[in-house]
Amino acid sequence: MNKVKELLITEPDFTELSMYLDIPEVVKWICDNDIFYKNIDSIIKNYGTSTSFIMMKIANYNEKYILDNCLALMPYYFDGKLNSDYIFAIRNIGVFKIIEYLKNNNVVLKDIKLFRCLLNIYKDKTDIVNNIDYFINNTISLLDLKELLINHNIPGVDKINNILDNDKERLVLDLVYPKTGLTIDILKKEKIYDTVRLLVEDLALKENVHLHDIKHIATGGYSNVLQVGSKILKLGKKRKNFSIKNNKRFLAGFRGEIKSFYFDDVILTYEITETVDTEHIVNINLYELYKELRDKKLIWTDCHKGNVGILLKDNKVYYKDIDYIDKNATGYTSENKEILKKGDVVILDNDYIFTEEEFQRLFNNNKSLEANISSVPSIAWFEYQYQLDKVNKNRKVK
Repeated sequence: MNKVKELLITEPDFTELSMYLDIPEVVKWICDNDIFYKNIDSIIKNYGTSTSFIMMKIANYNEKYILDNCLALMPYYFDGKLNSDYIFAIRNIGVFKIIEYLKNNNVVLKDIKLFRCLLNIYKDKTDIVNNIDYFINNTISLLDLKELLINHNIPGVDKINNILDNDKERLVLDLVYPKTGLTIDILKKEKIYDTVRLLVEDLALKENVHLHDIKHIATGGYSNVLQVGSKILKLGKKRKNFSIKNNKRFLAGFRGEIKSFYFDDVILTYEITETVDTEHIVNINLYELYKELRDKKLIWTDCHKGNVGILLKDNKVYYKDIDYIDKNATGYTSENKEILKKGDVVILDNDYIFTEEEFQRLFNNNKSLEANISSVPSIAWFEYQYQLDKVNKNRKVK
């Protein structure tokens, strides 16, 4: 049994530990000696979020041991040290006790992961419905919560709509917090709360939609992606390559950065573009797009169909009169003079498009550009094909 203790605490090996946890006698020894809870910090340090899986393995043989002290681990879940398997492992404690813990500890939910877990795990939604006011009043991501309530036919949508229309602080927090971690107090201290609020109100007014009609459509690597009428609004943290040379394939729009009032660094970025068709992209040749950028000495490391769309309008900026933002904040180092037309294909997200020089700086090694590109799994095949085409082209020239 000493070997099991070593695997848990001092000499982690997930594969070997998993085999031991399939032996009932081993699990009994862990529970009888309270090895798991007593050493939880060391176990989490060794196994990270996989600790949740270890809990599930133990619960298979001794669920009572896991349930007796499981709520004490709830803070680890909210800190991201345990994943959703933790909620599944403790499911038989009952949704009421989980909600009771949240309420007694005044927990504010930063996202909807827990709420989604509860909906998926518990068929009986009675306790969730009876406590829906708690979730509405203590969840930052109201737009996401609203979608879940609609999808599961749970009351509370009207109350959320009322909050989004009238409580501007909660609306702005919902739009900005997910990718920046900026609270209302920080936004006000940095004197950018009103900028975001007025920008969103202005967009909604020009698009003739209510604030509660705003939709959260995605969360990118740097930004929270929202739809306001026919416009796409991205609000997020500082990007690695925000000022990039423009290209006809980039979806046109405003891109801007807001610096801290107290230190010389960017704390918020915004981008406003038109909506595009992302439903009919089956026949798009990604390699041709990759090659087109590569010929311009640009490297697109996030080349996949989720990042492309078909123009519903010519690729221009249609909203030059929006207030409260810098009218010259294009976020590009050059002007795009070639305008693609309705029906053409554009790239929606250029956060991961780099010049050759920028790309090499990311690796900071002595390898060739081609070798470094080929080491990126998402584009290795594209680069192989690109180099092959270059060789074939040179042969034809000779």
